[in-house]
Amino acid sequence: MTNDDQITFQKKEDAVVFSELKNGISGLKFEKLSHICRTQFNSTIEKIPPYSCFNWLSLQCCFPDALVSFIPHGLILFLKDPITGEKYFSPLLHDSNEEIFRGLISEATNMSADSKLRYIPEESLEGLNGDFKIEPRRDAFDYIFSIEDMLNPSCSSVTVNHESANDCRANNTGIRVEQVEYSPKIASSFADFIRSRSKAGKNCTYKDTLEWDNYNLLRCLDIWKNHYFSVFSAFDQKGNVIGFTINEISNDDIFIGHFGRAQRKFVGLSELLEIETAKAMQDIGLKYLNDQEDLGNSYLREKKSSWKPTRHLRVFDICL
Repeated sequence: MTNDDQITFQKKEDAVVFSELKNGISGLKFEKLSHICRTQFNSTIEKIPPYSCFNWLSLQCCFPDALVSFIPHGLILFLKDPITGEKYFSPLLHDSNEEIFRGLISEATNMSADSKLRYIPEESLEGLNGDFKIEPRRDAFDYIFSIEDMLNPSCSSVTVNHESANDCRANNTGIRVEQVEYSPKIASSFADFIRSRSKAGKNCTYKDTLEWDNYNLLRCLDIWKNHYFSVFSAFDQKGNVIGFTINEISNDDIFIGHFGRAQRKFVGLSELLEIETAKAMQDIGLKYLNDQEDLGNSYLREKKSSWKPTRHLRVFDICL
């Protein structure tokens, strides 16, 4: 591509390694991100897709070796899957057309990545024409919830969840949910909690998510030491951790649920954690929760769907 206005992609050897940026970018809201793009990378991100699934802390948790390149139309992530080792491109574009996508696929091939673009939010496909093959990713979509609807017990779609949360409090004396700050002790408690789930879940239907849970939680705890998360923990009467949610405030309207896990023997605890987290977020003016995807797991899908999402934010792969 010869037109400088179209795309200026940084080659791999010149790309910005994400870990070098974490102190300057992680945890900042999107309005800060636009300033960083202008001042450090001579680029702009003026239009962030609504309910965007993109967030810096998720990127660093899941893909610590990501290469990030800023272009006039958004940014491009060169990613390596930590489990499978696959290399691929994932763009977040605020302006897209056929030439841009063709150029990105060409660059992906040059960098020995898949000759397709993966995990593209549906908003980035607006205005795309041409002979591209657009493939929706099976089971890959984020759940978007209205906090107001989640907290309305009279709303028939979530009444059962509120009843479960109330029963959990009534049946388990001394249970409490509190916002917590990082400390080595609480981080160790969370890690022990996930390990206990892994042992208990060896023969459970949700075992396919346990390896991913453990990997992401350890990354997340490492980042939490230096960057801000909104974290809520559930404790039993003895003060033991029995569940938690780890969240990131994405912008003025949205927070992202990174993790939410609860001991299954406390029936209704998962719902109680969701409600208490949503209340705290509503108190500071947030309106939506992006609860991310369900990894194709039937148990997670049932839990997330029970809150009746406002919409699903779908993602796609495209290739020529």
